[in-house]
Amino acid sequence: MEVKRRDRINQKMQTLQKLVPNSSKTDKASMLDEVIDHLKQLQATVQMMNRMSSMMMPMAMPQLAQMSVMANMAQMAQMAQMGLGMINMAGPLAQPAYPGLTQPMMHTSTPFQQQQQQAQPNGMEAYSRMMAMCQKLGQQQTKPGSSKE
Repeated sequence: MEVKRRDRINQKMQTLQKLVPNSSKTDKASMLDEVIDHLKQLQATVQMMNRMSSMMMPMAMPQLAQMSVMANMAQMAQMAQMGLGMINMAGPLAQPAYPGLTQPMMHTSTPFQQQQQQAQPNGMEAYSRMMAMCQKLGQQQTKPGSSKE
């Protein structure tokens, strides 16, 4: 009975060691310390991601609204072109009075919006910056001189 319990504990410790990147400890106390440190780092990463997403959401709202408007305009232009194609089959009398109205708008953003979009990092760039900050935070917390609980 005791042997089975020890085997289960050893299996669980091996599983924990596989889950922690760069884990090199063999004794159980050191392995548990590594797991605790890793979990703290993951917690800090999640907290940072939550903070970043709450800060990024207001900046992303104008872009999302603009993308929605542009998608609607493209869909309307596509529908207008499809309708125009059917009308053209009827003969030359069915030509629209203003042909330019059926052409989709190719560039709808203002210079201010272009500058704003360039100033905002895209998703991967923002994520990379955030991960770098989290790694620095994790390294500062795990330095030998820092206090351990």
